[in-house]
Amino acid sequence: MTNEIFVPAFVTGAALLALWLDLRLPMLAPASLRAIILHGALAFIALQLIPGEQVLPGGVYLLIFGIVMPALVYVFLVAIWFIRHAQRALSSASR
Repeated sequence: MTNEIFVPAFVTGAALLALWLDLRLPMLAPASLRAIILHGALAFIALQLIPGEQVLPGGVYLLIFGIVMPALVYVFLVAIWFIRHAQRALSSASR
């Protein structure tokens, strides 16, 4: 599988996992904007902690599915929470 196919499929899979988590476990979503922003900062830190190189043989799979995938799912989950919070705020402001 080439990178041109793998990367979009991988990112789409992470987004779908985040959507599934949000739909399956809605109680995980923070109630306040401050908490969502804190989660956003933590997601940004998680992405920054991804190592650039792997030193273990076969470590690329551990890196991709053990570190990068959870970090991307977290980023997408925070984005879903932010969009949902913005929708609630806009709908209550228009009334």
